[in-house]
Amino acid sequence: MPRIIDSNYSDYQTKTYQDWFLVVFFVVIAYSVSYTLGIYEFITGLLNSIKLQWLSEILISLIFAIIPFIIFAARRQLDLRLEIQRRKNLLEDYRNYTNQIHKVFEAVDDVVVQTDDSLRIIWANNLAVEQFEEPIGAPIRQFLYPDEDNIPPDSYLLKSFENGTVERQVKFYVAKSEKEKDRYLEHTAIPFKDTNGDVVGVTSISRDITEKMQVEESKSRLASIVESSEDAIFLVSQDGSIHSWNKSAENIFDYKAKQVVGQQVTILDHIIDFETLITIPQLGGQSNVAKRIQHVDMVPVRKKDTTIYVSLTVYPFVDETGKVLGFTTIARDITSAIKAEEALRESESRFRQLADTIEDAFWLIDWEKQKYLFTSPSYSRIWGREPASDEFDLYEWAMAVHKDDRKRVVEATLKIIENNGMVEEFRVVDNNGEIRWVRDRAFQVYNSKGEAYRVAGIAQDITENKLAEQALRESETRFKELFQNMSNGVVVYEQIDNCRDFIVKDFNEAAEFIENKSKYEVFGKNLKSILKNERNFIIIDELRQVYETGKPASYLFTLYHDEPFSQEIKGWRQNYFYKLPTGEVVSIFEDVTEKRKQDEALRESEERYRTFVTNFKGIAFRWTPDYKPIFMHGFVEEITAYDVSEFISNSVNWDSVIIPEDLKLVKDQRAYIKLNPGRSVEFEYRIARKDGKTRWLNESLLNVSDDDGNIIFIQSTIYDITQRKIAESDLLSSRQQLRNLALHLDSVREEERKQIAFEIHDELGYLLTAVKLDIAWLVKKIDTSKDNLEVKIREMSDMIELTIQKVRTISSQLRPSILDHFGLVAAIDWQSKEFQRRTAIRTKFVVTPKDLSVAEYLATPIFRIFQESLTNISRYAKASRVDVYLEQSNNKVILKVVDNGVGIDPDKIYHQDSFGLLGMREKAKSMGGEVTIRNLGLARNGEGEDQDSMFGGTEVILSVPHNGKISGDKL
Repeated sequence: MPRIIDSNYSDYQTKTYQDWFLVVFFVVIAYSVSYTLGIYEFITGLLNSIKLQWLSEILISLIFAIIPFIIFAARRQLDLRLEIQRRKNLLEDYRNYTNQIHKVFEAVDDVVVQTDDSLRIIWANNLAVEQFEEPIGAPIRQFLYPDEDNIPPDSYLLKSFENGTVERQVKFYVAKSEKEKDRYLEHTAIPFKDTNGDVVGVTSISRDITEKMQVEESKSRLASIVESSEDAIFLVSQDGSIHSWNKSAENIFDYKAKQVVGQQVTILDHIIDFETLITIPQLGGQSNVAKRIQHVDMVPVRKKDTTIYVSLTVYPFVDETGKVLGFTTIARDITSAIKAEEALRESESRFRQLADTIEDAFWLIDWEKQKYLFTSPSYSRIWGREPASDEFDLYEWAMAVHKDDRKRVVEATLKIIENNGMVEEFRVVDNNGEIRWVRDRAFQVYNSKGEAYRVAGIAQDITENKLAEQALRESETRFKELFQNMSNGVVVYEQIDNCRDFIVKDFNEAAEFIENKSKYEVFGKNLKSILKNERNFIIIDELRQVYETGKPASYLFTLYHDEPFSQEIKGWRQNYFYKLPTGEVVSIFEDVTEKRKQDEALRESEERYRTFVTNFKGIAFRWTPDYKPIFMHGFVEEITAYDVSEFISNSVNWDSVIIPEDLKLVKDQRAYIKLNPGRSVEFEYRIARKDGKTRWLNESLLNVSDDDGNIIFIQSTIYDITQRKIAESDLLSSRQQLRNLALHLDSVREEERKQIAFEIHDELGYLLTAVKLDIAWLVKKIDTSKDNLEVKIREMSDMIELTIQKVRTISSQLRPSILDHFGLVAAIDWQSKEFQRRTAIRTKFVVTPKDLSVAEYLATPIFRIFQESLTNISRYAKASRVDVYLEQSNNKVILKVVDNGVGIDPDKIYHQDSFGLLGMREKAKSMGGEVTIRNLGLARNGEGEDQDSMFGGTEVILSVPHNGKISGDKL
């Protein structure tokens, strides 16, 4: 137990000095007063009269010193009482802190014990009591090191106790009986110290991590198999991105793992034919493919100056619900087989020798003749029997398959040619009745003509893997039973978007009961979409802190109703948060609503009352349920010009000062607040002052009810918001003026561009053409053979021709004449081709209907918005393709520009510095339309996309009424 901290030494020293000062001070005062009043002489004379003069000095000193000593004793008595009370408070705080810590340890699934300085157990949680018999008072060695006479010197307990640090140790415990299992336990020792920093005990936490260690070992084995495989193995997720890439994939495709992991699978387009990607839907990025194995042989792969051939096998992997999570692709280099089939037959003996050494069973069948061509020695070991003859009898072979799997395996075998192969996992039964699990993969073998004429297969004994999977499922089942049967609600969260939000990964039955929500209503959803009310988002901050620090935390959470911005409290939840090694955050909580409701209601009532009466600059009303005034105070006369007494006496009714047009709104809000106890409303309306002036008011209404829900009175607060309303009106007017000015400037600039383009194209172009004609005339009139005049004149002619081309280019950039002469459709078509020629980005333009026409005053702003979209694509998108659509639908002209680039950052769509996008929206608004911009990669849900759809990029959609009018000046 921590020691009670004594008072500071300096405080006692100060009080000592004060006491000495008081003694000296009162003695001096006593002597001074006695001399002044003659008391000292009186006492001295009395003692002289009785012949006790020698006692006079001592007795007088004692008599007058008793006063400061009485004061000193009273002062000490007061200090003693204060010190006793302080020590009681400290002791109570310590007991509360200890109880809280014990409650936390009782809630966890770990074995927790606390020891004193002799390492004897002084406290243990329920799990430790159930596991150990009578642990309290016993040495901790008796339970953690039962086979040792003393705690080993390198024990984490001794290290923590001697060094005063947190120590951890993972130990492996061998099962002592057949009923038990081998276990891995992670032990953690946490020292606790007294005020002097001395270790006075240790808290030991033991956690069973057997499942974790088994999973890690399984993952390690799987990774070793993948990395050591001679086949290229890589994993593609549903969104088309590559997640893993083994060494053989680096060798076959000439890409390092760091170059492709995280990239789209289309990065392989330039080395694998695009038609091949389409035949393999998973590689083409489709997500609505059948959940079956796909196999393609003889896929050409271009490697620098050579081409190799691979066979591709793609199969989906699914979660427990059957949902496809991604696809595993195995690519095997079959170049040698394709180019040298004859050499392969000549080296068949070497192949057989190699097949004899592998543990997997390999077989080769002439499918047309139904004959075995080859079976490896492992065939009999895996199937438990040899083939009866060289003839391949499917039904005889199938007799080795377990009867429950036999029908499925036979059907798959019959469709090997149709399905381009087969991959099946099933059970086999040998002649001794022993059952083993086998993974059998069959595939076609092609001849030099590309015809499938043989079927080969590899069978692998996966019995150990299946047993491990079964053990893991049983372990998960036990965990789920414990998780679902807990009395407290438990929610598992996973962070997203750098802890800006969390999604629900699991939700037990107690949580369903407390929150009155089904697990499937919240599973996989983010907290912001579940909670809805921003006032509830504070729990995200608590989860973020636990995630970032890794430290558990306890938090009392006030839950508000789901309606956005609602202030009505739904309840209270006492939460305990902690972080799992997987990075997930767990919340264990209980409903404490009933316990908190009365205290919270009283606190809110007191808070509202203090708000009304402290520094209130508005008007506070209290009404009866029938809206008769009970009291009214505040700035009544300043706001209304009426005296308070006029309203309280009801000589002036509050409704009579409300502007008639706003009276219905006020009455509707009053009716709502009467029908909804515990709710509050806020609204704005106008009143007419006594002097005839109009004022804007903001009123908040709140009903105060008893325990039965009956309204006791209605509280109202009113503020004068006239100045704010005037400022809002001025701001709106100013914004409209600025918008009109911008439109006018844009219109003037467009006219100037048109005029300058006309002058450059027509006048300057005509002059340059005339100069060129004059030079041609001079050539005919003079002798060009002298002084190299012919070369010089040709150079001048070429320079003038180049100048004419520059003039045309500058003119079209200022304002394309095709827009004025041929309309919007021709201008967009020309600009699309020009954009493709200038940037090498493939651009496609589609117009519907073909004869679509747009008014001239709408054509220019639409064309400028289109130009701005292309400018943004060339600068930021990193796209390789742009699709442009112009169509008329429902009396609207719709322009859609779609690229397959990196996609716009959603935060920049409405950013204040995105002036180009702001100009596009303003131009659209001036035509009565709108511009919608979105990131396709974020908006697309990944379902139902065809093979030609793009998987990222930005979409810009302009929608304008076909007969729209330009607001303000025409552009």
